[in-house]
Parts: sequence; C-alpha cells; structure tokens
Amino acid sequence: MNKKINTFFLNFLMLMVFTLPKWGQGLYDLRVEPYDWKISSPEAQGMDSRALENAYQKAASMDFMLTLVIIKNGYLIGEQYFRALEKENAMCIASASKSFLNALVGIALEKGYLNSVDQRMIGFFPEYDIPDLDSRKREITIRHLLTMTSGYSDQDSFDRTGNWIRYGIQQIPLHNSPGDAWLYSTFGTHLLSAIITKVSGMSTRDFAQKYLFEPLGITVAYWHQDPSGIYFGGARMYFAPRDTARYGYLFLKNGTVEEREILSNEWIDESLQDYSNRSLWTIYETVEEGGYGYLWYLGKMGGYSVFMASGFAGQHIIVIPALDMVIVNSAFPDIMSETGENHIRHRQILQFIANYILTAILKTPENPPASPKDAQVTRILNRSLFMSEILHLFQWQPNPDNTGTNTAVVYRIYRLHNGNGVLLGEVDAQQREFLYRNVEENTDIPHTYGICTLTSDGRESVPAVIEIEPKNTDSL
Repeated sequence: MNKKINTFFLNFLMLMVFTLPKWGQGLYDLRVEPYDWKISSPEAQGMDSRALENAYQKAASMDFMLTLVIIKNGYLIGEQYFRALEKENAMCIASASKSFLNALVGIALEKGYLNSVDQRMIGFFPEYDIPDLDSRKREITIRHLLTMTSGYSDQDSFDRTGNWIRYGIQQIPLHNSPGDAWLYSTFGTHLLSAIITKVSGMSTRDFAQKYLFEPLGITVAYWHQDPSGIYFGGARMYFAPRDTARYGYLFLKNGTVEEREILSNEWIDESLQDYSNRSLWTIYETVEEGGYGYLWYLGKMGGYSVFMASGFAGQHIIVIPALDMVIVNSAFPDIMSETGENHIRHRQILQFIANYILTAILKTPENPPASPKDAQVTRILNRSLFMSEILHLFQWQPNPDNTGTNTAVVYRIYRLHNGNGVLLGEVDAQQREFLYRNVEENTDIPHTYGICTLTSDGRESVPAVIEIEPKNTDSL
C-alpha cells in the first residue's frame, strides 16, 4: 500500500481512538426492541441449513465476531449472537452510519427541503464564507459530499474543536479540487447532517425519526452529537442488527417496503451508480470491481453484484439483489494496533461471508444431496533432494443421507476465493481422500476449500467448507 493510503488510514485510526469511550460505552447495555422479522427455515428460502450451521461454527471461532443476521426473500433465516449478546443489544455500526445519510438526503430532496444534489455546500453556511476561503470550497456540492469527491480527507481532524462545521469549512485544507478524486471523508458526511438540520428546521435525528426510522419500524439507540448539537453524520450510531438489516432491505426493495414508498426508485438507481472511477477494495482483496456510489460501496462477491455499508473494525451491511438477501454483521469495536489490521479484519469477515454464507445457496433446492461429513485437510511440507513442495491432503467420510436417488458418484474439490470455486479435482465416491500438490503456495495466509457431493443425476451439494490456517505445516 502506498504512503498516501497509509497516511489516510493512520489519521482515520486516530479518529477512532478518540471515539473509543463512546464505542465501548453501551456495548452490552444499550437495548431496544428490534424489528420483528418474519422467520423462515433456510431450505424454504433456498439455503442449506447444514452449511449455515457450519458457517455459525466458523463465526463463533472468530474472536472478534459479535453478531450475524441473514435476511433472504424478506425472511429472517439465520441470526447468531456471540459473547453473551442478544438480539436486543444495540451495536455501534461505526462508519456504516454514513450510508444512512444517503437516505436522509434522498428524502430531503423528495420532500422539497433540498432542490438538487448540485446545490453548493457553502450556500447553506454563508456565515462561514470568509474572504480568504479557498475558492474551491465554494464549488463543493451535495453530490461531491455523497460521492466522497469533495476534496476533504480524513487525513485532517475536525472533531477537537467547539464548532466542527465552522472549523472544517474555514480551516481544513482540500487535498484535491472537488470532483477530481475519491477521498474518504467523515467531515463530508457530517456536512450533510448539518445541511439537513439547516434546511428542515429540525435535528437530523428528528428528521430521520419522522421520515425513515418510524416508517421502517426501527430504533436508533444512540446517536452522538457534536458540540453544536448536530448529530454526527458519519459515525457513532447504535442499532440492533435486525434494525440495521431493515435499512439494507429498504434499498434491496428499491425504496418501498410494505407498499410504503420511503425513497423513490429513481433515487435508489442514482445512488448505486459508480462515481469513483477506481477500485476501492483492492486493499481487502475480497470485493471485485469495487466502486462507490452515494455513500454505498459497490462490487461483486462470489460472482454476485453487491452494495455495502462498511464501518471500522468490521461492521457491514451487505445487500445482494440477485439473491434477495441482506447480510449484517457486527464485530468487536477494538482499536487496531496497526492500521493494516483494520484491512485484515475486513478481509477476514468478507471472505467468511463469501466462502461460508454465499456458498450455502442451494443450486438445486428440491432434494439436494448432502455434503461429505468430517471433512478435513492437512498441510504437509514435502522435502526432497531437489525441491520442497506443499501437499494438501483432503480426507472425508461419506454422508449417510446420500442414499437412493441421492447416491454420490463423485466428490469435487474446489479452492474457494470470495465465494468463487476453482475446481482442483474429482474423486470417485469410493475413495476417501485427495492429494493436491502446489509448489508455490504461500503458507502465510489461510486457504479455503470446499468438498461437494455430485450425484448420478448431476446434482451437486453445497460445499463442506474447510480451511487451513497460516503456518499450519507438518514436515515429512
């Protein structure tokens, strides 16, 4: 990662260090009555409950994972709460809060509080337009703030003053001219909150309660305010995970839920266009073709187009339209000792979702075959006189559910990466192991594999997912 990106994340880290007391406060104490989703079995919505149980076991082994909620076809098909948490606990969603400003701006436009996303920011704050103001700041529009192309960056702190808005407008320098480049900016989204407060004549929280939270049936348990009383437009919002999923569901359903239009379909379409002109997710190595819309990340996971809200330390709202699915997770809001650890945390969670949740989709919902049982893989270092090579020995037991018309004829072994499978080999069902050779494999990163049952009529099970952890090497 280049020096500029490192500098950005170091400053972002310092911002989160400053907010630590609010992150920790209420982690187990803030409670709400969350949205009451309709509940369904995974199979009824096209997912394999056995594969999801495997996913839950994996999630429980990730010591930072706190919650996991899965909505499919409008039904709650899975939820898990770890570390003694319950569905009523409200969690800090960190910078995933920024995506909520998208809906508030969209509503303000539709209700006539705003005229256009091309209105200039400074027009809402004439009291801060001083003679020596950087003239480029007068060109910043609402659209620039929504797309993070204003020129502001989180390399500069704004939240240690008594008036965040005045200080940010007058004192924080621009790193680019508006529209020139994508730069992550929490001050930019806080400006949006201040604009909504100005034009509506009510607090951003009251505005959200009237036009967003109440129609969705959700509750914000806590929302931090700046010293001027403006609700923080970019972080420190607390929601129960079921409620956070409800927000993702609003965008999944193009702005209308239970026949009530909260956002227009046109606003949703406009919001989910890529305005970044760059790949934003290469540092996480998880989301393909990553871009940025109006405060939503865009990309592909497991071959599916997704849009996503993301918060520091691993908070996510992931929406997958083709699967009619919303996935929400919360992670422990600790402060990383190094900026790179935040990237690692996100990568681990997103790879888990791709390899464990998305692979649980049933390709043949009627009478699917069962995946193998007791699957495991061992990494072996094979040293010879001339070279060393890595061997992966896969072993499994047949699943007794595969009988009659479900009789297994072949086992397929896949290498899984972000939900996509690369076929490594096929093994006759009479065999119980498979040896995979790779001379150049990096043993410093985990590797994820899937073993699938293939039946005589060509139906394939969801994979039994297995992993090899870093440095797990036996010498021969």
